[in-house]
Amino acid sequence: MQKKSSAQEKQPFFQRYKIHIAASGFAILIWFLVVSNDIYDHEIEIPIDIPAVQSHYIITSELPTQARIRVRGQGMALLALMLFREGRLELNMEWGPGERMLHPRAQDVILSGGAHAISVLQLIEPQEIPVVIEELASASCRSRTGWKSSRWRVMPSSVTSRLTPQKSWPGGPTP
Repeated sequence: MQKKSSAQEKQPFFQRYKIHIAASGFAILIWFLVVSNDIYDHEIEIPIDIPAVQSHYIITSELPTQARIRVRGQGMALLALMLFREGRLELNMEWGPGERMLHPRAQDVILSGGAHAISVLQLIEPQEIPVVIEELASASCRSRTGWKSSRWRVMPSSVTSRLTPQKSWPGGPTP
């Protein structure tokens, strides 16, 4: 058996095994490139988007924020889609007061960026989304202090108003 010299024993671990570490890293890189070239099916979650929001209507029901879809594509493209989240489900709906049930489809999924090589196989959930749309109310009224509001917006959890002074009072703002 051959004895190690004291100079070899004092070298740091990385210097003694740097060729082994480099070869192992190169082998893992080659393996990753070969494996990621195959075609895979995968389930991912994407955000739900409502693209054409009308200013005089409001959605009063709870909407889901995420949708689950099954996609098929090359390993590298799927990895990029999972890392950069370049997809969304667009809910196309008719705006008007009332209740309705939306039935999203796989064709409503939009994949952008480098996801052109990925195909959407199935929209897993949600299968249907109940939506309640109400019209925003608008009114004009005067307060006791003389402020007039030309626009009141009544929302389910708050009230916003734009106030304009109509007359002055001592120590107060003037119109």
